[in-house]
Amino acid sequence: MELTRWTGGLRAAMQKIPGHYELLGALRRAAYTEDNGLLFVNCGLDPSRPLEAQTDSFWWDSNRFGRITAQYGSFKRIVRGFDLMHPGLVEGDFTLTLDGGCGFGGPLLSACLTPDGKVVELAEA
Repeated sequence: MELTRWTGGLRAAMQKIPGHYELLGALRRAAYTEDNGLLFVNCGLDPSRPLEAQTDSFWWDSNRFGRITAQYGSFKRIVRGFDLMHPGLVEGDFTLTLDGGCGFGGPLLSACLTPDGKVVELAEA
């Protein structure tokens, strides 16, 4: 009961500050380019479900990501920034992983991509 009260108080305090509620609501979604060419997710995607039904798949469903073998909707490539194994740069036909292990002893990776998701330049820090 105490945890419920604490969580409710925290939620009420957050909703009083402009922008916080909208920001947390947006965290449930992935980002995509204006032309729907690239889809950016945190960790994973369930290719059997539509974009609006992904819910926590973006955050936790890393197992299916490596098995994506077809284009997902209109997206030419799905890009993720976290993999439990932190493999660095991994390019699939329709996927791209950028996780060098930053925060886990490895480097931070970033990439410049073409509109269809090809890596033009890779930076490491």
